[in-house]
Amino acid sequence: MIRAGLRGVLTEAGAACWSEPIEGLDPTIVTVWDYVLVWIRSSRGSDRYGAISRVAELGQDVTTAIPIIAVHGVNVAPVVRLRLAEAGFRYLVPHNWLSGNLPKLSDLLSTANIPIRFHLESPLALRESLGLHLDGELAELVDTAATLPASVWRNQRTSTGPELARANVNLLRAIALRSSGVPAPDFAKYATSMRRPPELPEWPRVRELLRHGLGYADTTAI
Repeated sequence: MIRAGLRGVLTEAGAACWSEPIEGLDPTIVTVWDYVLVWIRSSRGSDRYGAISRVAELGQDVTTAIPIIAVHGVNVAPVVRLRLAEAGFRYLVPHNWLSGNLPKLSDLLSTANIPIRFHLESPLALRESLGLHLDGELAELVDTAATLPASVWRNQRTSTGPELARANVNLLRAIALRSSGVPAPDFAKYATSMRRPPELPEWPRVRELLRHGLGYADTTAI
């Protein structure tokens, strides 16, 4: 419905456009367009923002050649902004703003006049604001988490349940450290303890990062 509505408004404004399900995006032809609008609230496994991973699969040759614009209907978490930036999106705009500005969107893009509040920050800036290491990407961690049942991420409890084995917890913690830049706990936190500091990020932090990144903590409508 949203895809058809956007196509209708753009067509009425005189723009040539094509609407396609996100899984149908073809990297060999997508660059013929001036820009691509992507409704990011699209499920893929347990990932409620599965469209982000699909765009990342297009590759940097595509995402640097054409502006990819994320369209959303809720206030997305900073972790989602980082996912978008790492996937190659350039802008994140709310659906209600887009609806009122579609007829002049081409001009806004060509003259670089998209409001600054809709420009995505760089991955490095977003990582720093989230307290993550500056190297790494979230993709492997999110894609692995998306293979687990949605019930794992839907509620706020942090303990492992029957649907989440300890092996899965440790796997996600290891990926978070190895490829996603989630730091292990500060050694000073355990300096006066008889316990050895954990070598992997703490599970509550990894789980909460994933709950936000997968779209299970975003509920505020714009």
